[in-house]
Amino acid sequence: MAKRSDSVNKESLSGLLRHHPYLLLLQKEDWSIYLELMAQIYDLLEEQGRRVPIDQIRAVAIRYFSLFDLASVEQKASTFLAMSIGELKVLRDSHDSFGNRFIETTREGKALLQFMESLL
Repeated sequence: MAKRSDSVNKESLSGLLRHHPYLLLLQKEDWSIYLELMAQIYDLLEEQGRRVPIDQIRAVAIRYFSLFDLASVEQKASTFLAMSIGELKVLRDSHDSFGNRFIETTREGKALLQFMESLL
């Protein structure tokens, strides 16, 4: 099975954004960055086949954002996760009986990535 991050990446997104200006309606200045990171997180979640501890997902986000010249990589990763869970609902968090926090996929997140892949 092909990984989502193989088709959703900087190169393919730059072409998409050039040809589909309506994506600016999302009102996220760095939407392509968020979408690329989301694809990487979904690859990990789908490889694991289950929910993944939030620390593992946060590590992916921190590693991704460390590629950019940011004042606070950890803050950017936390903001991304909060937005993905709360605002966009492309990730879902849950807790086990011991209070451990996990992240899993959502239908909305899968649908968004499939839609974006179809545009690419």
